[in-house]
Amino acid sequence: MSFTVAQRQRAVGLYKRLLRTSRKTFDGDAVAIAAARDETRRRFKEAAKETDATKIDDGLKMGDEIVSVLRQNVVQGKWRQEKEAYELRMTKDTELGNNDSIK
Repeated sequence: MSFTVAQRQRAVGLYKRLLRTSRKTFDGDAVAIAAARDETRRRFKEAAKETDATKIDDGLKMGDEIVSVLRQNVVQGKWRQEKEAYELRMTKDTELGNNDSIK
């Protein structure tokens, strides 16, 4: 057994979303964008060898979760010497929660 047509279409869409999301998340950081692209490519090449339909679906689900984490929970920080502090670059998708659940 190998990828079904639906799984292949889902994988192609996921691959594109991961690349697009990492470019947006790491905007302006060519090293981070290249590393994310290379890691995405490596993992997809490895996953292409999988033949178990359940494992393929699990991998696609994990990829969707990674897209969500990149969009909502990862921010860039740049050191600003004049302020002696890090400046964070948030996006419209960045999850801004509170710490009530950990108090």
